Amino acid sequence: MKKILAGLNKRPNWSHLIVGFVLSVLSLISLDFAWYHVPLVIIVITDIYIVSLLIEGASRSAKIERRKVDVQIGTEYYLLSPSSKRSDNGTKDYSFLQFPDRHVGLLQIVFLFFIVITSFASMYLASGGVVHNTKDVACLKLPDDHCFDNPGDPCCAAPVVDTKTKAVYFSIVTLSTLGYGDFAPASETARVIVVWEIVTSILLIIGVLQFLLARITNF
Repeated sequence: MKKILAGLNKRPNWSHLIVGFVLSVLSLISLDFAWYHVPLVIIVITDIYIVSLLIEGASRSAKIERRKVDVQIGTEYYLLSPSSKRSDNGTKDYSFLQFPDRHVGLLQIVFLFFIVITSFASMYLASGGVVHNTKDVACLKLPDDHCFDNPGDPCCAAPVVDTKTKAVYFSIVTLSTLGYGDFAPASETARVIVVWEIVTSILLIIGVLQFLLARITNF
Protein backbone atom coordinates (compact mmCIF):
# COMPACT_ATOMS: atom_id res chain seq x y z
CA MET A 1 0.00 0.00 0.00
CA LYS A 2 2.84 2.36 0.87
CA LYS A 3 4.52 1.67 -2.48
CA ILE A 4 1.26 2.44 -4.31
CA LEU A 5 0.83 5.75 -2.46
CA ALA A 6 4.47 6.61 -3.05
CA GLY A 7 4.02 6.03 -6.77
CA LEU A 8 0.85 8.12 -6.87
CA ASN A 9 2.48 10.99 -4.97
CA LYS A 10 5.37 11.26 -7.44
CA ARG A 11 3.03 12.72 -10.05
CA PRO A 12 -0.13 13.74 -8.15
CA ASN A 13 -1.84 15.56 -11.03
CA TRP A 14 -1.55 12.64 -13.42
CA SER A 15 -2.46 10.15 -10.70
CA HIS A 16 -5.72 11.94 -9.83
CA LEU A 17 -6.59 12.45 -13.50
CA ILE A 18 -5.96 8.82 -14.43
CA VAL A 19 -8.06 7.54 -11.53
CA GLY A 20 -10.92 9.92 -12.36
CA PHE A 21 -10.81 9.23 -16.11
CA VAL A 22 -10.60 5.44 -15.83
CA LEU A 23 -13.45 5.25 -13.32
CA SER A 24 -15.55 7.60 -15.47
CA VAL A 25 -15.07 5.44 -18.56
CA LEU A 26 -15.88 2.25 -16.64
CA SER A 27 -19.01 3.81 -15.14
CA LEU A 28 -20.19 4.95 -18.58
CA ILE A 29 -19.65 1.46 -20.02
CA SER A 30 -21.48 -0.03 -17.05
CA LEU A 31 -24.47 2.23 -17.67
CA ASP A 32 -24.54 1.30 -21.34
CA PHE A 33 -24.73 -2.41 -20.51
CA ALA A 34 -26.74 -1.97 -17.28
CA TRP A 35 -24.15 -3.80 -15.19
CA TYR A 36 -24.53 -4.16 -11.44
CA HIS A 37 -21.34 -5.52 -9.89
CA VAL A 38 -18.85 -3.40 -11.86
CA PRO A 39 -20.38 -0.03 -10.84
CA LEU A 40 -20.68 -1.40 -7.29
CA VAL A 41 -16.90 -1.85 -7.19
CA ILE A 42 -16.44 1.57 -8.82
CA ILE A 43 -18.51 3.26 -6.10
CA VAL A 44 -16.57 1.45 -3.36
CA ILE A 45 -13.30 2.74 -4.85
CA THR A 46 -14.79 6.24 -5.23
CA ASP A 47 -15.97 6.30 -1.62
CA ILE A 48 -12.52 5.22 -0.42
CA TYR A 49 -10.99 7.98 -2.55
CA ILE A 50 -13.39 10.59 -1.14
CA VAL A 51 -12.76 9.51 2.45
CA SER A 52 -9.00 9.60 1.80
CA LEU A 53 -9.27 13.20 0.60
CA LEU A 54 -11.24 14.15 3.71
CA ILE A 55 -8.75 12.46 6.04
CA GLU A 56 -5.82 14.12 4.28
CA GLY A 57 -7.55 17.50 4.51
CA ALA A 58 -8.23 17.06 8.22
CA SER A 59 -4.63 16.00 8.78
CA ARG A 60 -3.29 19.07 7.00
CA SER A 61 -5.57 21.34 9.01
CA ALA A 62 -4.19 19.83 12.21
CA LYS A 63 -0.63 20.47 11.00
CA ILE A 64 -1.47 24.10 10.26
CA GLU A 65 -2.90 24.54 13.75
CA ARG A 66 0.25 23.06 15.32
CA ARG A 67 2.43 25.41 13.29
CA LYS A 68 0.35 28.38 14.39
CA VAL A 69 1.00 27.38 18.00
CA ASP A 70 4.73 27.26 17.23
CA VAL A 71 4.57 30.85 16.02
CA GLN A 72 2.95 31.95 19.25
CA ILE A 73 5.76 30.50 21.33
CA GLY A 74 8.39 32.08 19.14
CA THR A 75 9.57 29.21 16.97
CA GLU A 76 9.94 29.34 13.20
CA TYR A 77 6.77 29.08 11.14
CA TYR A 78 6.60 27.30 7.77
CA LEU A 79 3.73 27.97 5.38
CA LEU A 80 1.83 24.92 4.19
CA SER A 81 2.28 24.50 0.45
CA PRO A 82 -0.11 21.80 -0.87
CA SER A 83 1.62 21.63 -4.23
CA SER A 84 5.06 20.84 -2.80
CA LYS A 85 6.22 17.54 -1.39
CA ARG A 86 8.29 18.89 1.48
CA SER A 87 8.43 22.08 3.47
CA ASP A 88 11.55 24.09 4.23
CA ASN A 89 12.28 22.11 7.38
CA GLY A 90 12.41 18.84 5.42
CA THR A 91 9.12 17.36 6.61
CA LYS A 92 6.33 16.34 4.29
CA ASP A 93 3.49 18.80 3.81
CA TYR A 94 1.07 15.92 3.21
CA SER A 95 0.26 12.92 5.37
CA PHE A 96 -0.21 10.22 2.74
CA LEU A 97 -1.90 11.75 -0.32
CA GLN A 98 -0.98 14.82 -2.35
CA PHE A 99 -3.78 16.99 -3.67
CA PRO A 100 -3.95 17.95 -7.36
CA ASP A 101 -3.34 21.48 -8.60
CA ARG A 102 -6.19 23.94 -9.13
CA HIS A 103 -7.17 23.08 -12.69
CA VAL A 104 -6.85 19.35 -12.07
CA GLY A 105 -8.89 19.64 -8.88
CA LEU A 106 -11.72 21.33 -10.78
CA LEU A 107 -11.69 18.59 -13.41
CA GLN A 108 -11.62 15.96 -10.68
CA ILE A 109 -14.85 17.37 -9.23
CA VAL A 110 -16.51 16.86 -12.62
CA PHE A 111 -15.17 13.31 -12.78
CA LEU A 112 -16.45 12.47 -9.28
CA PHE A 113 -19.99 13.70 -9.98
CA PHE A 114 -20.05 11.87 -13.32
CA ILE A 115 -18.85 8.63 -11.71
CA VAL A 116 -21.39 8.75 -8.90
CA ILE A 117 -24.36 9.62 -11.15
CA THR A 118 -23.68 7.05 -13.88
CA SER A 119 -22.60 4.22 -11.57
CA PHE A 120 -25.68 4.46 -9.40
CA ALA A 121 -27.87 4.84 -12.50
CA SER A 122 -26.43 1.58 -13.80
CA MET A 123 -27.21 -0.19 -10.52
CA TYR A 124 -30.78 1.17 -10.58
CA LEU A 125 -31.25 -0.21 -14.08
CA ALA A 126 -29.77 -3.58 -13.19
CA SER A 127 -31.79 -3.93 -9.97
CA GLY A 128 -35.12 -3.30 -11.71
CA GLY A 129 -36.47 -2.00 -8.43
CA VAL A 130 -37.27 1.63 -9.25
CA VAL A 131 -40.80 2.36 -10.46
CA HIS A 132 -42.48 5.35 -12.08
CA ASN A 133 -45.25 6.59 -9.79
CA THR A 134 -46.66 9.39 -11.94
CA LYS A 135 -48.02 9.48 -15.46
CA ASP A 136 -46.38 11.28 -18.35
CA VAL A 137 -48.15 14.17 -20.04
CA ALA A 138 -49.12 11.97 -23.00
CA CYS A 139 -50.86 9.53 -20.65
CA LEU A 140 -52.91 12.27 -19.00
CA LYS A 141 -54.58 13.02 -22.34
CA LEU A 142 -55.99 9.51 -22.68
CA PRO A 143 -59.70 8.85 -21.93
CA ASP A 144 -60.69 7.44 -18.54
CA ASP A 145 -61.61 4.01 -19.94
CA HIS A 146 -58.36 3.61 -21.86
CA CYS A 147 -56.74 1.40 -19.23
CA PHE A 148 -59.82 -0.85 -19.11
CA ASP A 149 -59.56 -1.54 -22.83
CA ASN A 150 -55.72 -1.57 -22.92
CA PRO A 151 -54.46 -3.08 -19.66
CA GLY A 152 -51.00 -3.69 -21.09
CA ASP A 153 -50.39 -0.05 -22.01
CA PRO A 154 -47.41 1.49 -20.15
CA CYS A 155 -49.64 4.39 -19.16
CA CYS A 156 -51.85 2.04 -17.17
CA ALA A 157 -49.23 0.66 -14.81
CA ALA A 158 -46.33 1.75 -12.66
CA PRO A 159 -43.57 0.77 -15.07
CA VAL A 160 -40.12 -0.15 -13.86
CA VAL A 161 -37.35 2.27 -14.80
CA ASP A 162 -35.84 0.57 -17.83
CA THR A 163 -34.13 3.36 -19.78
CA LYS A 164 -30.78 5.06 -19.21
CA THR A 165 -32.40 8.51 -19.29
CA LYS A 166 -34.82 7.68 -16.47
CA ALA A 167 -32.09 5.97 -14.45
CA VAL A 168 -29.73 8.94 -14.75
CA TYR A 169 -32.59 11.31 -13.88
CA PHE A 170 -33.44 9.33 -10.75
CA SER A 171 -29.75 9.16 -9.80
CA ILE A 172 -29.37 12.95 -10.12
CA VAL A 173 -32.54 13.56 -8.09
CA THR A 174 -31.30 11.19 -5.38
CA LEU A 175 -27.82 12.73 -5.40
CA SER A 176 -29.26 16.20 -4.94
CA THR A 177 -31.76 14.90 -2.32
CA LEU A 178 -34.63 16.70 -4.09
CA GLY A 179 -37.08 13.80 -3.95
CA TYR A 180 -39.73 14.78 -6.50
CA GLY A 181 -41.67 11.57 -5.89
CA ASP A 182 -42.25 10.69 -9.54
CA PHE A 183 -39.83 7.77 -9.18
CA ALA A 184 -39.40 5.63 -6.10
CA PRO A 185 -37.50 2.50 -5.00
CA ALA A 186 -39.86 -0.46 -4.83
CA SER A 187 -37.50 -3.25 -3.76
CA GLU A 188 -35.12 -3.90 -0.89
CA THR A 189 -32.10 -3.77 -3.20
CA ALA A 190 -33.17 -0.46 -4.72
CA ARG A 191 -33.70 1.06 -1.25
CA VAL A 192 -30.20 0.00 -0.18
CA ILE A 193 -28.74 1.58 -3.33
CA VAL A 194 -30.66 4.81 -2.65
CA VAL A 195 -29.35 5.01 0.92
CA TRP A 196 -25.83 4.34 -0.33
CA GLU A 197 -26.09 7.12 -2.92
CA ILE A 198 -27.39 9.57 -0.31
CA VAL A 199 -24.43 8.82 1.97
CA THR A 200 -22.03 9.20 -0.96
CA SER A 201 -23.67 12.48 -1.96
CA ILE A 202 -23.22 13.82 1.58
CA LEU A 203 -19.52 12.97 1.49
CA LEU A 204 -19.17 14.43 -1.99
CA ILE A 205 -21.21 17.63 -1.69
CA ILE A 206 -20.65 18.61 1.94
CA GLY A 207 -17.12 17.30 2.25
CA VAL A 208 -15.00 17.02 -0.87
CA LEU A 209 -16.76 19.60 -3.06
CA GLN A 210 -16.37 22.41 -0.53
CA PHE A 211 -12.85 21.32 0.30
CA LEU A 212 -11.64 21.22 -3.33
CA LEU A 213 -13.38 24.50 -4.16
CA ALA A 214 -11.71 26.12 -1.14
CA ARG A 215 -8.38 24.81 -2.37
CA ILE A 216 -8.98 26.18 -5.87
CA THR A 217 -9.82 29.67 -4.54
CA ASN A 218 -7.29 29.90 -1.68
CA PHE A 219 -4.12 28.46 -3.17
